[in-house]
Amino acid sequence: AQGTGDGWPLYEVIYSGLGANFYGGEESRQALMAGDMRLTDEPFVNAFEAMDELQQFFPDGYEAINYVAMQQLFGSGQAAMYIGGSWEIGLFEDSGLTDLGWFAPPVENAGDTLQYCFHVDMGVGINKDSKNYDAALKYLKWTSTPEFAQMFMDGLPGFYSYTPNAAGEYTFENPVAKDILDAAQGSDVTMRTVWERLSRQDPSGNGMMEEALIKMYTDVLTPAEAAALVQDALDTWYEPFME
Repeated sequence: AQGTGDGWPLYEVIYSGLGANFYGGEESRQALMAGDMRLTDEPFVNAFEAMDELQQFFPDGYEAINYVAMQQLFGSGQAAMYIGGSWEIGLFEDSGLTDLGWFAPPVENAGDTLQYCFHVDMGVGINKDSKNYDAALKYLKWTSTPEFAQMFMDGLPGFYSYTPNAAGEYTFENPVAKDILDAAQGSDVTMRTVWERLSRQDPSGNGMMEEALIKMYTDVLTPAEAAALVQDALDTWYEPFME
C-alpha cells in the first residue's frame, strides 16, 4: 500500500526503517556524520538499490497515492501489506482493523543482527526560567514512573515511555505494540539516517532524501544517482564533507 505522493514516508519509514539493514545501521550512520563515509559509498547505494526493488510491489497509480491514501488502502483491506510505524497502531485499530499483525524489517542476510530504527518522536522538558519550576520538576519526575508509563502506553499504543528504572513494572495491553518493542531487544538500535546534524541547514538531508527517493521511485533517477543528489547537496554546507 505504498505510494510516492508524499516523500517523508519514503525516507523516514522505508529508507531509514528498512534501509538501515543494508547500509550498516548505526555504525554507518555515525561514520556518515563524522564524514568518514558518504551516501555515495557502496553500503548506502546498496540500500537505495534494495529499497528500489520494492517498487515492483507498489499498487497501480502509486505515483499519486499519498500518506492518507496509503493508510486507507491498507485499512480497507485493498492491500495486504503496509510499511509503516508503531505510531499508526491506534489509527488502524480505531478504524476497525482488529486483526492487525506486524513483522520486523528484513535483514540483508540470514543471521544478520537486526538494525532497528527506533526514533524518538516525543519528549518533555522544563523551561529553566519558569515561575513554576518546582511544580514542573515534580511532574517531570512523575513521567519516569511505572504509573505514567502504563497510562501513556495504554492510551497511545505504539508510543513508548522511556522508563528504564521501571522496566518490568508495567504491562502492555496492546499485543502489536509489545511485539514491536520486543523486536528491539537484541537488535542494534539506530535512528533516521540523516536526521541528526545533516538536516540543520538547507538544503537539508531530510528534504533531499525525500526528493531523491521520489525521483528514484518514479524512474527519474537510478539508485546511485539518487544517492549522489543528496550527497552533492550536503557537500555544499556540511563541514565534515568539505574537509
